[in-house]
Amino acid sequence: MTIVCIYKESSDLLWVLADSRLTASLNRRSVLTDRMPKIFVATVKLHNETSGGVSFLSSSDVGIAFAGSANMAFATISTLQAYLLSLVVSRDSNDIALYDISEFCRRILCENYIEFGGVADSRCSIFLFGSLPTDSDLKCYEIAHCKGSGSGNLVSRLREAVASGVAQKTGIAEIMSAMILEGSNGVGGSLQVAQASRRDVKLPEVLRRNTAKNDGTWSRSFLGRPSDQYGSIENSRLGVVAVAIPPPKFPS
Repeated sequence: MTIVCIYKESSDLLWVLADSRLTASLNRRSVLTDRMPKIFVATVKLHNETSGGVSFLSSSDVGIAFAGSANMAFATISTLQAYLLSLVVSRDSNDIALYDISEFCRRILCENYIEFGGVADSRCSIFLFGSLPTDSDLKCYEIAHCKGSGSGNLVSRLREAVASGVAQKTGIAEIMSAMILEGSNGVGGSLQVAQASRRDVKLPEVLRRNTAKNDGTWSRSFLGRPSDQYGSIENSRLGVVAVAIPPPKFPS
């Protein structure tokens, strides 16, 4: 299972937090990996149809996250990403909104479930977030098929922490980290983060102080894995943006 938390810090900043554990669909205690990416960025490329063919019009980023069946999610997300790179609009129309993409994603998810989703536990929720030029503000849509409640008690605890003011005092990221550290209900691994604004969607590195070593150093992770796990691409490095997360605290 997965716990995904999405909230607005301001009118121009939306946060998405998720754990990184993947379990066998029918056995939440059977951990397949603690390093599963669950947050992605998709590029929406719009093209104009002209008398001479097709010309590039604009490009925007949207964020995607998922909870539930990884098979169902990856089949849906990869198909959606391919379509979003190849959209052609009429010369007089450029009004595609995030809602329109969410409805298209819903059709892909439903078709995938019809084709192969019935053979296993395929409960899946996909979250689209961000903003396209047509949208008036930041949006988030949940596209769900057979919503499950495997992490329901953790979601209830998170909502209670927000309602009681504990989240404002302790920090939602710290509460999420504590839940992940517990390793219950199929949730575990490490924290992964996305930031969405009206301009773009970023996947920050997560920085955490090495409190066990007490030497002032920080660990760096990206999408649930150590940032340097795969090395570098030529002379480049990871690090467009990073967020520092304090050590997890268990709210009283």
